[in-house]
Amino acid sequence: MKKLVSENALVKRIKRKLEEQGLLIKKNPKGPYMENMGEYLITNNQGNLVQTVDDIEAFAREEGVLKDSEKLGE
Repeated sequence: MKKLVSENALVKRIKRKLEEQGLLIKKNPKGPYMENMGEYLITNNQGNLVQTVDDIEAFAREEGVLKDSEKLGE
């Protein structure tokens, strides 16, 4: 059985990992020009968009902050 991790806790883990690389993660504000972008935005320290993220669980696994024995809770 996999341990459930809340979205909030997962984002905090990702945030700590990205800070090591000089990057930030932000929830997409979904304004008129941002609707078609991912749920989360990865930016550098100057605020420039680096990457968009639709699947936070898959991204967390790629970054190594979500173990195989864990999954995103509903």
